[in-house]
Amino acid sequence: MKATLLFILIILFMACASPNGEIEIPILVFNKSINKLSPNVASHKDKDVEILSSDFENGSRIVYSCIIYRMDNGVLKGYQAHISFLNNYNKAKYEWVNDSTVTVSFNNKFSISEKHTIMGYGSTTLLHWDD
Repeated sequence: MKATLLFILIILFMACASPNGEIEIPILVFNKSINKLSPNVASHKDKDVEILSSDFENGSRIVYSCIIYRMDNGVLKGYQAHISFLNNYNKAKYEWVNDSTVTVSFNNKFSISEKHTIMGYGSTTLLHWDD
């Protein structure tokens, strides 16, 4: 009985200690000879997220291209949004909220950005962030 109770407590502890579903990915640097700033569905699968930092700046801000890939009516599509920051980030964390919505935050060793929400459906991409 005690062994069974201990086993159940260990399972509950491991379940509570598990990560919240966020996946950390590196931010790739856009290079005209390697990457495209447009969705490339041929090299991605459903639920992939790709983030590229630009090699150009908008004033003092760095522009990031965020592309989410999802199945829409049986066809893999890429939905793209652009986000700019004063800070230079090298990693991002994302989490799929539902079939068409992803939350993304950017980070480096000094700071973490606010969360951005990217939604892609049909021919529309929406971007939302908290101020």
